Formats: sequence, structure tokens, C-alpha cells
Amino acid sequence: MDSEIPKFQKPHCYDLTSDMVPLLEKKLCDTFVNNNFYQPPIFPGCIGVDGKVLESAGAIALAFYRACGECAERAHADVAFMEQLLAPFGGYPSLLKSIATLPFFMKFFRIDFYLEPISNVLKIIEVNTAPGAFPEHAVLDAFWGSIVDCSPPGGWVKAEPIHAIKVFHEYAQNLGHPARTIGLIARDDGEYAGFAEAKLFAQVIREQTTMKPVLCTIEGGRTLELFPGIQNPITTIDDLDLLYHNPSGTLAVRDAFSAWLEEHHILLLPPRSNLLFTNKSFLCILSEHLDELHCLSSQDKILLRSALLPSFPASEVSLHEKAMRTWDGVVVKRNLGSSGKQVYIWDRDTMSPDNIFRELRNTVSTMHDGGMVQELARTSSIEHKGERTFFDIMTYVVMSPRPSILFATRPFRGMKANIFQGAEYGQLYCLPTRS
Repeated sequence: MDSEIPKFQKPHCYDLTSDMVPLLEKKLCDTFVNNNFYQPPIFPGCIGVDGKVLESAGAIALAFYRACGECAERAHADVAFMEQLLAPFGGYPSLLKSIATLPFFMKFFRIDFYLEPISNVLKIIEVNTAPGAFPEHAVLDAFWGSIVDCSPPGGWVKAEPIHAIKVFHEYAQNLGHPARTIGLIARDDGEYAGFAEAKLFAQVIREQTTMKPVLCTIEGGRTLELFPGIQNPITTIDDLDLLYHNPSGTLAVRDAFSAWLEEHHILLLPPRSNLLFTNKSFLCILSEHLDELHCLSSQDKILLRSALLPSFPASEVSLHEKAMRTWDGVVVKRNLGSSGKQVYIWDRDTMSPDNIFRELRNTVSTMHDGGMVQELARTSSIEHKGERTFFDIMTYVVMSPRPSILFATRPFRGMKANIFQGAEYGQLYCLPTRS
């Protein structure tokens, strides 16, 4: 059996040396990543991964995109399938309308993988609607790229922020929607974690498009205003054409915000139609219908099948107890992104199955907006400064005109790769091929 396991190189960390520290600090300050409002935690190194692993991540991302495209086409011809896709959003008319009527997009997304430490198989943890921190990771990638090989393998083009802006602009133009101004969220519920992203995107927009960037604030997931104390190109939010944001909050909050955006003729980007494929339950649906998708090659299906963790809607817990007893642990996630704030993990190494099922049932009973139950995945790690450090593989993808990709990571030492729980912003590089 050992001979059947791929002989990938073990992950390795290229540490930030003392003479590189001031260079990185200058880079972060010059590009707004470190600013007066927020200084994100930056991992002091770059994690090297076998190029074959990163090639697989890119191939899975392309297969996932093709699968989403066919699912979108099928949904408009198959009422029952559309109802299955829309089920997580039932009872919210404005949200349902924008999800079901806007054209398919998915030209900018991020897949987060764990790399299993023994089998070297990539597992999809989740797919994100509006991938945050993309510009910050592009800055880190540019810094590390001058030191180690951060180029994407397999002939991919490296994704850059302007690629995302261009596919947004093209989408708006194809809809015939005005695209003179685009809002960028610099403060969300009083927090400035998105400030650098907004400033970096704004710089690219001013330099390389005809649009005018507008810095905004949002409160409670629905109250959008101009960022105070700066010179914006508009004087009222009613003059905004586009908004780049991944709104948070309950489905009720998202529904109210969808209605408000429609009333003010503001187009949200990425569009709500993405939610069909980036809510957590879609991974269950994809697993169920994978063999029916004609757009996928047999290799695509093998890649996706191996990457999809066993999962099911949280409402079906009682139907899957036998299967769950064979898992290493159980993870429960709210359907729509919550930055890990509503992700629950129970590990068989620290809890008995009976205790896990008790906690699982109690948690699921309190989830008003639905969720997904997923098998616990183990991920690879490195030894960094005498401490075991885990990492994920974040795969940013832009699908126009030629698919481009950027790899990043969030090294972590706890249970989850979330910044607010102690993870850090980090980068990946390609380990040199052994001769």
C-alpha cells in the first residue's frame, strides 16, 4: 500500500531572517497593509509546498468552476434541481430574487483546502463568495516572490487584483448596469480589517480603469454610508453604482440589504448568484450530483470526488449517525460565511462519540439559518520555531480572460485557520523539484 501513496515532498518553511524584517515592514507600510487603523498578523516566513500539490489545487478549482457553470444551466431547466439549490434561502424574497435571476458569475472565488498529512490528498474546506485579503496576499506574494519561487505551477498565470476588478467591470457592463463608481468597504461594524483591501483595490481601480473607487462603511450588515473624513468622488451613497462586498449577518439581514440595494440601484459584486455555489450546503449537493455532470472529464470527477469531504445538511443529523461514528471527528458550519465564528469542531481524539453526538444535536437545534455537517479533516503542518504549526492552502482564482491563480495560507496553531482566532496571513512557495 505504501507504494501507492504519492511521494510528495514534505512542506518546509523558509523563515524570515533578521535582515529581511525591515524590508517586509517597509513593504507592508508602503502598501497600506500596515496602517493607522489595523495591522494584521503576518506569519514570519513562507511555507514551501510540493508543486504537484499546488497543480492539483488549481485543477480542482477549474473543475469546481465548470461544475458550478453546468449546475447553473441545469437549474434554469430543472425546477426540482433549482429548488434544491435555493432551499437554504427559502422565505427571504429579496435574497431569493437576486440569487435566482442574476446571471451565473463565479469568475472570482477562493477555495480553501487542507492537505492531508499522510495521504497528500487535498480536501475542500469551503468556497468563498467574496474572498477577503486578496490584495494583501498579493503584496506578500510580491515580497516573497523575490526570494523564493512563488510562481504558480502548471502554466498558470498569477492572479492580481486588477484581474478581479476587470471581471467585475465586465459583468456589470454585460448587464447594462452603470459602472462609474464602485464602493469598497473600509470599515465593517467599527472594525478596520478591510481597510487595506479597500485602499489597495482603490489604487488599482484609479490607475487601470475608468471607474472611481468610493470608500464606504457598513454597520449591522445593512447600513451603508460613505467613509467619513476623506475626499470621496461622490457626496451621497445614492450616486454609487457598484458595491464590492461580502455582506454578513443572518439571512433576514441579508434579505433586507438585498432589498435596500435594489431600491438604490446598486449592483453587489460578486453577485448574489454566487451564493448558489458558495453556501456550505452546495458541497453536499455537488457530491450527490457529481456523476451526472457532463462538463467534467473522468479526471475532473476523480479530483473533485477525492476533494469532497463526506457531508450532509445539518437538518439530516439523525440519518447519518452510523456514518459519523466512523469519522475522526465532526464539524458543523453555518451555511453562509461567518469567518469561523459559527464553526463547531468535535474531535474523536478529545471527545467520546456519545458526547460528540450530544453536542452536535444541541448545536444543530439552535441553527436558525441552516448549516452543514462535515467530516473533520486533518491538515499538514510544519515545525516552526519549535512549535507545530498547521496551514491551509488558500487558492484564489480569477477566470478571465485566461484563468489566473494565487496561492496563500493562514498558518495556525489551534483548531481553525481563522485570523480572529490566532491564525496569521502567510504565503506559499513551490519547493524546488528534486533531481
